[in-house]
Amino acid sequence: MKLMTFQLFFSVFIIWVSISVIKQWPDNFVHIIFCDVGQGDAILITHQGRQMLIDGGPDEKVLSCLEDNMPFWDKSLNLLIATHMDSDHIGGLPAVLASYSADIILKNPSTKKTAVFEAFETAVSRKTANNNADTKVLSSYVGQQLVMDDSVRFVVVSPQVRYQPINVDKIEITETILSAEDTLYYPILEENISENDLSIALFVIINDIVVLLTGDMEEEGELAVIKSGMTEPVSIIKAGHHGSKSSSSRQFISILRPEISVISSGENNQYNHPFPQVIDLFRELGAIIYRTDSQGTVEFVTNGVKYWEAI
Repeated sequence: MKLMTFQLFFSVFIIWVSISVIKQWPDNFVHIIFCDVGQGDAILITHQGRQMLIDGGPDEKVLSCLEDNMPFWDKSLNLLIATHMDSDHIGGLPAVLASYSADIILKNPSTKKTAVFEAFETAVSRKTANNNADTKVLSSYVGQQLVMDDSVRFVVVSPQVRYQPINVDKIEITETILSAEDTLYYPILEENISENDLSIALFVIINDIVVLLTGDMEEEGELAVIKSGMTEPVSIIKAGHHGSKSSSSRQFISILRPEISVISSGENNQYNHPFPQVIDLFRELGAIIYRTDSQGTVEFVTNGVKYWEAI
């Protein structure tokens, strides 16, 4: 009797494991996942077993999104980006770095005297030390290009800051980084530039599909991108600064003409994000709006030619 019970239990266990593996096995599509992390940002991009995380939300809630959308056996991130140093973007990253390896960590050129920033910096330092330099930490700069694979690449369009050359004898270029000249420069930050406008904003180019991730970039940062000429129509935009009225200017959105706008904000948040005028602008310009505060995690899937909402 005990043997039969054990055999039944073992069979059920094997079936459960098999179903779990099949369910989480990577497919051939690119998945763009706007995680519901409350009042904050966390975007996960996956393709054929490779994963990129842009921001980590305010706390450990981001881990649930990673667990739900990555194979349970995969604890590695190919690229982790901290768009800027506000707590609602980096608060969850120490927990991520404690649970996942990261090949490359890309940061913006700012610092903050906060406990959250110190925790993030400590986590990065610990990760680079423990990984024997297998984790590379890079600073962002405009025009920087990173490649995920043959189908997916990233182009940094902000922050628009000046850089001072540094004399070095040798630069190491990894096969993952298309342009690693960032190690030759350090940023010269203007006194009046805001933390939000120091956000890393980047195009995610998936063959014919273009996604713009904006961090908390506000109108001044948007105007700088326009002046640089680094704008083009996009399929999907993550609305800047959680749908704040200080972002998503008419001039900027009119040029981009997004088909989809995703607003990442927390339900009943104290900032009243997103603002009605931002929602009205996107609707006026023909964009379909998705909101994590009312819909939870939002996911799109693409084959590089067309895209659709995940069911």
